[in-house]
Amino acid sequence: MVGSLKSSFARRIAGLIAASSFVVLAGLAQAPAAQATGNDISLYLSPPLVQGSDVTGAGMLLESFDSFSVGACPTTVATGSLTTNIPTACSINPVGDVSGASTTSATPTFGGSGSNSPGTGWYNPGEPARSVTFGFTNPVKYVGFWWSGGSPGNVVEFLNGGVVVATYDSTQMDTFLGANAPSSWPSGNGAVTSTDSTSYPKGYYFGNPRGFTANPPTAVSSISGGSRDAQYVFFNLYMPGSMTVDAVRFSGPGFEWDNLVTSTVAQTPPGSFVLGDSITVSNVVTFNANAADATGSTGPQASATAANLAANGFSRAGYTFTGWNTDQNGNGTAYTNEQSYDFSADLTLWAQWTQDAPTTHTVTFEPNGGTGAATTQVRSGTVALDPNTFTRDGYVFAGWNTQQDGQGTPYADGADFDFSSDQSLWAQWDVNPVPPPTPIDPSIISLVNTGLSVLGPFGVTGVLAAIGLPFFFVSDRFRRLRSYGGVVLHKSENLTVTTPATFFDRLRRKK
Repeated sequence: MVGSLKSSFARRIAGLIAASSFVVLAGLAQAPAAQATGNDISLYLSPPLVQGSDVTGAGMLLESFDSFSVGACPTTVATGSLTTNIPTACSINPVGDVSGASTTSATPTFGGSGSNSPGTGWYNPGEPARSVTFGFTNPVKYVGFWWSGGSPGNVVEFLNGGVVVATYDSTQMDTFLGANAPSSWPSGNGAVTSTDSTSYPKGYYFGNPRGFTANPPTAVSSISGGSRDAQYVFFNLYMPGSMTVDAVRFSGPGFEWDNLVTSTVAQTPPGSFVLGDSITVSNVVTFNANAADATGSTGPQASATAANLAANGFSRAGYTFTGWNTDQNGNGTAYTNEQSYDFSADLTLWAQWTQDAPTTHTVTFEPNGGTGAATTQVRSGTVALDPNTFTRDGYVFAGWNTQQDGQGTPYADGADFDFSSDQSLWAQWDVNPVPPPTPIDPSIISLVNTGLSVLGPFGVTGVLAAIGLPFFFVSDRFRRLRSYGGVVLHKSENLTVTTPATFFDRLRRKK
C-alpha cells in the first residue's frame, strides 16, 4: 500500500540499531547555533543515521516509495500529487542504490540493504533543469524527508497557491555542515549541538548509513565513491505560527530523497534535534484586476525584503490603468506602478482604472440617387442610426448598405450601429409600383352604360343632361348605386363627372 507506515520486517531489522544515545563530545569546535524566529520556517536536523520522521498520529502521512516500480515516478503518492517540469525529471531508483533508506524509523540505524527511492538524476550543464513538485492533499504545518546524498545545486522550495514563499538550497547546508566530509574524520570540522546540548561530530552526517557498522560510527562509511562526501540528513521543517504550505518542490541535479512525511498538525521538535537553519518566509503581494472585462495577468509577487512591485500586466479596453490601491474602491493606500514596497506583510492590491474619453467615428449617409446632399452622424459606441431623410421620385427607401450596389452589409432605417470605425452607408431604393385601379361593381358599370348619364364627347367642359325617369326605373339598382356615396354620371377618356347620392334622393322624392 502506497505510503503505508509499515515497512517490511526485513527493512526494519536489516541494520543494527544502537539504543544508546550519543555522548557529549568535549573539546570539539561547535557550529554556531541557528536562531529560530517566529516568522520563519525552522529547519531541524534529526540525529545522525536517522532516516525517518518521529511524527505520528492524526494528520500525518508517509510516502516511503517502496511500493513503486523502478522507472518513472508516479503522479499520485500518499501525501498528494507528484508533478514534474519535464517527463524525465523524476525516476524511482532500485534497491541497493546509494540513495534508498533502510528504514522508516526515527531511531538512528546503520547497515541494511536500502530501498527504492526517487531522485532527479544527474544531468549536464545546458540540459533542461529538473524539478519535482509534491502537492499536498491538505495544507501542512510540517514536512520531513531524508535528504539522501545532498548535492551541489539542490534546492527546496515551499509554495502556497503556486507562489514560492521560502527557499533552501544545498549551499546553506554546506555552510552549516561543510561541503565535504572532514579530512580528519569524524570531527575535523567540528560538531553541531542539539537543543538538549548533545554534540554530534559533523562527520557522522557524511556517508550512507548503510556503510556504518556501529552507532556512534567508529569509521567512515564503507560505501565508497561520491557518497562519502555527500550529506545524509533527515530534514524536519516546521511552519511558524498559523502558516501552512500546500506544496514543496525539489530541484537540481542529483537530488535524491526518501521517506517523505507531512502533517497538518503543528509539531514540536524533540531535544535531540539540531536547529540547522531559520528559513526566511517571504510575504506575498497579490494583484487583482478589479474588473471583469480586464485581460492579461499580474502574478503574485513574493519577497522577504523591499522590492519594486511587479509591473502591471492587466489591460482594459476603453480604460487607462492609474495605479494600485489597497482598497477596491480606491479609498485605501495608493501605490504607483512598480513602486517600491517593503514586503513587511502580505498585501492585496486592486487595479485602479480611469475611463478613456470615448473615441468617435463618422457615418456618412449617401443619397445614392435620392434628393439631398450627403449627411453625417458622429457617435461612439453602439447607437441607433439617424432616420433617413432622402426621397426619390418613383422609388421607396429600402434601407442602407455599406456598398453602393447593395452587395455589402445591410442596415435597416434606424438600426443599431457600433461606430467602431468610419463608414459610408448608401441609400437603397426600390421602384414604387403603380397601384391598380379600384374595382367597380359590374352592376353599376351596366347601369351607367345604359343611360343614367348623358354627356357628349365635349372634353372637360362637357354639358350634363339629366333625364328623369330612367334614373329610377329599377329601384334596387339605385339603392346599390347610392351605397357608394355618390353616383357616376359620366366616365370617359377625358372626364369623369359624379354627383352626390343625395342629389338623386331629391330627384326621387320629386317624382
